[in-house]
Amino acid sequence: MININIEFGGFYDSAHEDRLDTLLANYFGEDDYVNVDEIDWSSVNFSKTKENYCKQYLIELSEKILDDYGTTVDFKFVELISPKYYNYSTDKLDVEVDSKQMYKLIDKVVDNSNKELLNYIIEGTTNRDGYISYYTKDQVLDNVDNVLFRYCINYIATSLPCIDYENLDNIEVVIH
Repeated sequence: MININIEFGGFYDSAHEDRLDTLLANYFGEDDYVNVDEIDWSSVNFSKTKENYCKQYLIELSEKILDDYGTTVDFKFVELISPKYYNYSTDKLDVEVDSKQMYKLIDKVVDNSNKELLNYIIEGTTNRDGYISYYTKDQVLDNVDNVLFRYCINYIATSLPCIDYENLDNIEVVIH
């Protein structure tokens, strides 16, 4: 198993936060989260509910990979990593993936997305004001520290912005 972090956009001021608010409003029988009573909000175990949301996101990401690339990737959720300060970074999903599945996906993504993926890698490895890349383009393409897989997954995740509204029912809201 290989451990990677997926940059899925996080919950802070994002579409994922909107989906989570909708999920909770629906759970409490409201159309909008602003109508939910304070007592109801305080009963929600947000960390467990976010964890369940992340697991559903990984299911949908796996389905997208199967649909778009014809290969299976089974993500094992490890944890949601939230930064202390959101002005420097955002939430990430820490997951484990089977190495054989990883290499198979790399082959499929590189074969199907050469130009777009290469542009994505170049953008991520180009130094600019306020940003110094930890890896060079060549290191990514050589898959140093499995970083090519991380680029492939994040490249795919950019086209899956968040969970479909109709799948919100698959997420369990956890109450204290």
